[in-house]
Amino acid sequence: MLKRIAILVRERFPLGPSIVAAALMACSADVIGARLGGRDGVIDIVSATMSLVVLLLLFLVRAVDEVRDVAADTVAHPDRPLPRGAVEVADVVVAAVVAVVVAVAVVGMVVGVSSAVVVLCACGVTVVVQLDGGLGWVARRPVLSLLLHQLLVPLWVLLVIVVRAIADEVAVSVDLLTGSWPAVCVALGLSLLFELGRKLHHHDDENVDDDSWSQTFGERPAALIVAVLAALVMVPVMLLTITLSLPVWSLLVPGVAVVWVIGSALFFAIAPRRGGGTAIAVSTALASLWVYLPLIAGAV
Repeated sequence: MLKRIAILVRERFPLGPSIVAAALMACSADVIGARLGGRDGVIDIVSATMSLVVLLLLFLVRAVDEVRDVAADTVAHPDRPLPRGAVEVADVVVAAVVAVVVAVAVVGMVVGVSSAVVVLCACGVTVVVQLDGGLGWVARRPVLSLLLHQLLVPLWVLLVIVVRAIADEVAVSVDLLTGSWPAVCVALGLSLLFELGRKLHHHDDENVDDDSWSQTFGERPAALIVAVLAALVMVPVMLLTITLSLPVWSLLVPGVAVVWVIGSALFFAIAPRRGGGTAIAVSTALASLWVYLPLIAGAV
């Protein structure tokens, strides 16, 4: 079974980028959440623990997605591990359960039982959201399903903030949750920015089951939508910069990243057959990670 799971991880869950993404997301949420709560932000054992938890949540999402889409992938992507028989559904389910158990156990040992319960609830909500809430009418509407799935990253950011509050013995109150809105907004924007890159790609990648925006709205309209939404991502980042009194330079990295995304999208709109979809897919993924760096550096 371990060899089969290794195949799944190698082909469908790139470990290196996933570790970097989880660490950046968890550490920035940890530091920013503490600052928004009027405390000093630090990177410590709790930050490392929540980085592991976010990594396991990312794997949980991948596992649920692989099992949910196995029928469609058999037609559209027969070379993937599950459709071609290299990995069995039972293997993926077991791996997902182990990921949840490890996340809950580690948080329980480092922070406490109450935090472990919070992480367990977050795992349950993650599975429900990834399954479109079990609602077929949501699953049949790609844009609605996309918007629902964007709630996951803000949920995980809020999870990190709550666990940090518990670790610091701060009361998890309504004020703390409502005061965390800048961090949640940034997470929502970054999650959307990352997903936008997956909605535009070259003609050769399209298939009957594809839900890309280029297929739904047309190539140029979809690219223009991506450009506008990418620009809007800067709004919550700027609000967070003001809220935390971060230096102006902290806007430089996310600013350059978002400008690059917009440029890639517009290039795709002008010359969709010249590979612009690949450029924007890569650039949105990078931008959604780069934007965390100055937030960590500026908040510490």
